[in-house]
Amino acid sequence: MNKENIKKELVASLADHKELVKVVKVPQHYNAWFTRFLASIRVLPRFKSKKIYLTDPKPATIVRLLGELIDLKISKTMNDLEVYEMIRINIPVFINFLAIAFYNKKGTPPAWLIDGISYQFDKSEIQHYTLEVYRRLDLQTFFGITGSMVNLNQMVGSILEGEALSTSSETAVSTMDGPKSMSSGK
Repeated sequence: MNKENIKKELVASLADHKELVKVVKVPQHYNAWFTRFLASIRVLPRFKSKKIYLTDPKPATIVRLLGELIDLKISKTMNDLEVYEMIRINIPVFINFLAIAFYNKKGTPPAWLIDGISYQFDKSEIQHYTLEVYRRLDLQTFFGITGSMVNLNQMVGSILEGEALSTSSETAVSTMDGPKSMSSGK
């Protein structure tokens, strides 16, 4: 990436820019019998178009996406049958991962979105957008902040333990000295 692309990407992420991913065809469902008839003779459209956008995930969406990543089945084998089995098992996980990321709202993604990803995306698009969603999770920053908080908690804990030990030892000394000084003063 050159500097200009990085600058544009940074501005787009800060401005919460929506990125158009794809326009998918979704079957149009008609309730009345005459509208179904008109659709069957192609007077009314049988499909409608829906646009799929990718935005930065909300915190609740990040938690759901990380939960999906836990379901990945990975092994370090080179046996062809096991590799194909691993791909077969993980494809629904990646489709659900993308559906949650594209939906980015509370609740389960709609069925048309899962079907659109399953049947209208090719493997290179699934791979590209899975990597894009993973990049937008910004896990490196998250783990860096978490590591800093753990170090800070440990530092505060050691400081508080040190104060508790010094306070308790001072208290023990002063209670020991108190009766001696009273008895020696009388």
